[in-house]
Amino acid sequence: LRAFCYFEMVKRYGGVPIILEAQNPDITPQEELFPPRNTEKEVYDQILADVQTAFEILPDNWPSQEGRATKWAAKSLESRAALYAASIAKYGSLQLDGLVGLPSSEAQTYYQISLNASQTIILESGHSLFIQYPDPTENYTRLFLDESDDETIFKKIWIPFEKGHSYDLRNVPYSYRLDWGSSMSPTKQFVDSYEVLSSGLLPSEPGSGYDETNPWENRDPRLKATIITNNDVFQGAPVEIWYGTERDGNIDTGNGTGIGKDGLGVHPDATKTGFYVRKYLEDGSNPLFIPQYYSGQDCIIFRLGEIYLNAAEAAIELGNEGLARDYIQPVRERAGLTQNLRLEPFSGNELRDRIRNERKLELAFEDHRYWDVRRWRIAEEALSIQVEGVRTLRVITPSGEETFIYETFDAEENPMNFFERHYYMPIGQDRRNNNDKLIENPGY
Repeated sequence: LRAFCYFEMVKRYGGVPIILEAQNPDITPQEELFPPRNTEKEVYDQILADVQTAFEILPDNWPSQEGRATKWAAKSLESRAALYAASIAKYGSLQLDGLVGLPSSEAQTYYQISLNASQTIILESGHSLFIQYPDPTENYTRLFLDESDDETIFKKIWIPFEKGHSYDLRNVPYSYRLDWGSSMSPTKQFVDSYEVLSSGLLPSEPGSGYDETNPWENRDPRLKATIITNNDVFQGAPVEIWYGTERDGNIDTGNGTGIGKDGLGVHPDATKTGFYVRKYLEDGSNPLFIPQYYSGQDCIIFRLGEIYLNAAEAAIELGNEGLARDYIQPVRERAGLTQNLRLEPFSGNELRDRIRNERKLELAFEDHRYWDVRRWRIAEEALSIQVEGVRTLRVITPSGEETFIYETFDAEENPMNFFERHYYMPIGQDRRNNNDKLIENPGY
């Protein structure tokens, strides 16, 4: 737990004071109560030392005690933390005498630590990728709902009502809300990251086979398990995300029969981009209308899918493309990607970028992407974007057939901005007023 807390701090602030013994204001010397920041490297090294100790003393499992950390949870944190340290060393810069950043000379060492930890988990933990349903979309959906321990290494347990959360209440499509909903609107840029199933290429790449008239079909099966698109069936009915209806050349965008019940503009709480999140939402044959605190889906903190991706990334950064392909293949095969299974057409930086994209999709909405683009030092490009969405027009032909026309639009008035200083958060004036030894991060 100490390692986990320090990891959460170091990825936000860089180096922070390392305090290993509880402080007592009555007897602890004054200078120890107000320590300076340790370097970012020292914090990562402390994390890796702690997880190694935890790995040695924790059991393989806790029978009938779900939610407790095992030795494999500790090894998973080692896999993740070492990968972060390695990529910051390789792609970041050393500043403030090491309070932020890591020496570039340490990158290969940390990548190897991460790879070794990942390989140990894959070979020895007994965990396996969740493959319980023949349909890849259903399988990926149920991975987050069945609460199986096949793939899950460490999770936070939730119990509806007694110790429940409100994920369903906050994120169901507008027309399925109880008194809230649709708080997250996925971007078109994210949806465009899913491959065309028949070619293994992205929609923007020549020869992909992408069909603009039917854009959400023939795609990576995880798309429909992660995102709700127009007319997808959810809780027993199609989610109608069209903003108007065209009949005989006339377009009706009023609030009557002319607009879908989840369409853009139907209500301020409806989707802002033309998409909803599906991942982690409970599904059924009828609307569930789950009240506040009645959701009980467990929150997965570490799972084997991430570990395979960690191993693939570490391998490509160490120059071992064959090993990277070996570790990316099981994840893509489980996802139902039959073309370019091992990403054979790509090498070098292209292969690295494909592995990063795989991570973006496989771990979507699991609290990884924001931190990944920061540690790769590409957030200034990846997050400084004009957010795009898709407007869907329903067309009723003279014969009564229903078709749809899709068009891209700017979902936000202004582009987002991520600046170089945002790779680290500010220590803050209040903390510095309390302890003048705390040096502020660059740019603040």
